[in-house]
Amino acid sequence: MSFNVRNYFVKGERSSPVKDVKSRDAVASIIAAGDPDIVLLSEIGGKKSIKDLAERLKKLGLDYTYIDVMHGADSWRYLGVMAKFKPVAFEKKRDLTYKIHPKKLAAGAVDNVPVQRGFFYLTFKKDNYKLHIVTAHLKAKLFNPRYNQTDMRRFEARLLRYYINDILKKNPDANLLVVGDLNDSYSSNPLTVIRGDKLKDDKKKLTDLKLEDRWHNRWTHWWNAVDSYSRIDYSLASSGLINEIDFSKSCIIHIPKFWLLGSDHRPLLTVINAEDK
Repeated sequence: MSFNVRNYFVKGERSSPVKDVKSRDAVASIIAAGDPDIVLLSEIGGKKSIKDLAERLKKLGLDYTYIDVMHGADSWRYLGVMAKFKPVAFEKKRDLTYKIHPKKLAAGAVDNVPVQRGFFYLTFKKDNYKLHIVTAHLKAKLFNPRYNQTDMRRFEARLLRYYINDILKKNPDANLLVVGDLNDSYSSNPLTVIRGDKLKDDKKKLTDLKLEDRWHNRWTHWWNAVDSYSRIDYSLASSGLINEIDFSKSCIIHIPKFWLLGSDHRPLLTVINAEDK
C-alpha cells in the first residue's frame, strides 16, 4: 500500500500542527481495511509519528515489526515504511541535487537545490521471490518564491528516473515497483519521464497500473483550495513485475466514513503474486 497520510504529526516532533486523534484513527482504519504486508507512507512526521501509527494498527490486529523513516531537505514531511517482515536491503537517497535558475534574478544565475524528500529504496524477499520498491514524494504544485515549482518537480522526476535506470541496469528483469505521491498528472512531463515512455528498450519502461476504486474511479486526491479531484498518486511496475500483479485485487481503497477525515489522499493497494513464476 502507498498512502499520503496528510501531515501525520504527533507531539514531540519538529513538525506541526499535531494531527488530531480522530484523524490518526481514521488513517489507521483505512490502512487496516487493506491489510497490506508493506506500507509506504508520505507526509509522516518522523520516528514518533510512525510509531504512533504502528501502535494504532497493532490495536486493529496489524503487527508491523519493521518501521523506518527518512527525510530529504524537507525535515517536516518524511517518507516512511511499515512492513510485517524486514527488507533484505534498503537505501535512503537523500543527497541528490539539481541545478536550477532562480526567478527574477540576473541571467546566468543558478542554484544547486536538493530533492525535497529524497527517494527510499527497499528490497524484500519471500522464499525465492525478490521485490524492489522505490517510493517518492515529489514537489507539490504549490508556489515557491524562488523557483518555478513545475521546474522543481521536473528536475526531481528526472533524478528519480536516473535512479530507476541504475536499478534496472544492474538487473533488467528486476521486480520493481515505483510508488508514491508524484504530484502531477498522467500526461505531464514528470510522469512521462518517470515511466520512460520515450525509451526504446521496453525493459526500462514502467507500466502505470491505473488502479481504480470499486466505482471505477481513478482519482487519488482532492485539493480543497481549487475543489479539484485528480490522480497524482501512482503505482508503476517494471516489465519484470507486471505479470505478477493481481489486478483483480489491486485497487484504490475508499471508505466514505474515514476518507478525508484521515487524509485528502486515497491509498493505492497493489497485490503481487509472489508464488506464480
